[in-house]
Amino acid sequence: MAVRVGDPDLWSTAGTTLAVVELSLGAPDRAFAAASLATRYAQGLFAAEAFAVQGVAALREGDTGERTLHAFATAADLARDLRATAPGSYRTYEVEGLALAGLTLLRPELGEQAALSAYQAAQQILNLGGARFRRRELFAALTANWPGSPLPRVRAMLG
Repeated sequence: MAVRVGDPDLWSTAGTTLAVVELSLGAPDRAFAAASLATRYAQGLFAAEAFAVQGVAALREGDTGERTLHAFATAADLARDLRATAPGSYRTYEVEGLALAGLTLLRPELGEQAALSAYQAAQQILNLGGARFRRRELFAALTANWPGSPLPRVRAMLG
């Protein structure tokens, strides 16, 4: 439907939703493929989210290299840019938090404060059950199979 309509937001949302479903089914390769399609139009909030989920899928495939770094960095940059035009959008902070958490897993020297701050900002704007659930689920997908207990302050904040 997204292809037939030609709507970039619908394209990104459909692919990202499919990628999240594939992650929940334990299929990171299919999740990566779906997220990659969702990043076709690299603009806006839905594209930022698609890049973040692409990074999660790549990490779940065991990729800790440039492909994964690029996905998380692109998501974080897009989300930061969007905050200037939509400062009250909790989703921009949520996507940025996920992307920065992913970057911190790959580069621990960054520390988790930036990811924590982004998640806290999202939570201050909107802290309803559905938003909390989505944040927890995507963070759990990000940190699944990661050794130890990564990003403990973010994990504690997300509950």
